[in-house]
Amino acid sequence: MPVPTTEIVIINSNDSFPTPEPLLSTFKQIKTLGVNPSFYTGVEAENPKGGFIIVQWDSYEQHQKVVKSPSYTDVVNDLKPVLSGQNPTGATEHKIYHVQFSGPAVAFDQPVTEMVIITLKDPGNHGAVVDILSKRSEASGNMLVYGQTREDENKYIIVSGWPTVEAQKQTASKPEVAAALRQLYSLADEDNLYSVTLTKGS
Repeated sequence: MPVPTTEIVIINSNDSFPTPEPLLSTFKQIKTLGVNPSFYTGVEAENPKGGFIIVQWDSYEQHQKVVKSPSYTDVVNDLKPVLSGQNPTGATEHKIYHVQFSGPAVAFDQPVTEMVIITLKDPGNHGAVVDILSKRSEASGNMLVYGQTREDENKYIIVSGWPTVEAQKQTASKPEVAAALRQLYSLADEDNLYSVTLTKGS
């Protein structure tokens, strides 16, 4: 049975990250290739040059089939000027991850999406880390989901949804959550933490 795969593109642009409308308009072209993924885009809360493009594919195989389509090149080429504006060099840096989350990523539809990227300190920590994240996911009513990246099996991406950034910070300071985080970070290093408001394409 196909497993949904989320493609996450994290971009540090040369200028302020574009507003959602031109990006989402360009991504609509993907639907002409016979697929209907969900896509989101957004800007970091504390960094206007930091942006996200998120595509939810039915499966990794579907994603690869689309990528290999000749028409997909046209979509990528159309995205370049949207991302770079008048700067021909385009984005200064971008990273792409593919993740199969532990459940539906409903956090993408919340007012604030928190995204944390961690890397295991030791490959043997997989089981303990998954146990911690599974309990946090259950405690959140599955508002928090997580998954390994295909690019690096020792790297996990955790996403959670919040009404505000302040609500996220208040929850993180609660004793039981703080204890879980201390335990998690004894087993893994935090690479990045982002807060972003996402806009969903139609």
